[in-house]
Amino acid sequence: MTACDLKKIKVRWDQSGFERAKSGWSSERIEKDEKSLKEAFNQASRVPVLKEALAWAQAHGVKFFIDRTCVNVGGYYTPGSGVVAIAEKHTHFMQDFVRIIVHETRHAWQDHHGLLKRSPHNFAGYFIKNSLIEADAYAFEKRAEDECRLANLKRQRADHQVLKSLFALQENLADKESYLAGRFLEWFSSDRPKFYGDAASKHCGRFTGVYQGVMPENNTELRLFTFPLGSGIDITDTQRVLELGKAFSGRNYLAGLPHEVLSKKILSPTLAMSFYEAANDDQKQLTAALRKRELQAWSKFNLARAKHGFPRLLR
Repeated sequence: MTACDLKKIKVRWDQSGFERAKSGWSSERIEKDEKSLKEAFNQASRVPVLKEALAWAQAHGVKFFIDRTCVNVGGYYTPGSGVVAIAEKHTHFMQDFVRIIVHETRHAWQDHHGLLKRSPHNFAGYFIKNSLIEADAYAFEKRAEDECRLANLKRQRADHQVLKSLFALQENLADKESYLAGRFLEWFSSDRPKFYGDAASKHCGRFTGVYQGVMPENNTELRLFTFPLGSGIDITDTQRVLELGKAFSGRNYLAGLPHEVLSKKILSPTLAMSFYEAANDDQKQLTAALRKRELQAWSKFNLARAKHGFPRLLR
């Protein structure tokens, strides 16, 4: 790391809740966690994107810990806290450990830049914002995973098959911006939107009062009541959305993305409406109820505008 990398930057994290929780941990646990994290951080010499993520994290006071209770997630980031958690079950395989650290550190980066979503006001907009930040973190996660694979291949006996895989992976990773942009777009055709669609619809359902059922189980050890920094991504401003593509190093991997890909596909009103069907089949009834509630609220809003002589607004 350079001296510039190590310069501390003042960030408005609220880490008081984390410090209170940590004060109740045994010295044995803290020592064990620090040893595990150090082993993962030592991979930075072999995994360039991990090195960049950790340099940024160190400069911005991000803290890491290992969660011993969480389920159904590899790790998580608490908005506003600058605290990254990694599920203990994913610390035993270094490739998983590293990719989760990079993914969740990317969420801290997004938070620092005011890009994380806030409370949902409509499901489609909430889901689009969630998709954007998850697709971005996914791109860096996959980069970390492939750089780990490349490092492992270089350590293997160089037979024909290993060399073939190594050269193919090197070629794939050669253009970093192109690689990240490709992985970002890949998220939207993967199985991840369905997973996040289920959670987002239930969360929005609770927020709007149309769902009182069971929420997806996470059972996280740390429950911090903090809020994202900034106002979140403005999905009506394409240039603001493109700011999401700035890498830890400062270069923007989304800068070369054709305008129509973002505006006509990922952010298009037609696609946004289809997010009501993004959840699994069991949630179709819920997403339909959300849609109905939001249309009713919009109609009520326009009636109030008309009452005061203002023109009707279109969605």
